[in-house]
Amino acid sequence: MRMGFAGRGNEKNKTRNDSQE
Repeated sequence: MRMGFAGRGNEKNKTRNDSQE
């Protein structure tokens, strides 16, 4: 449960970080 949640959040965070930078 934690891995799935963290994995999804990590991928979304990377895309948002790239867009902001």
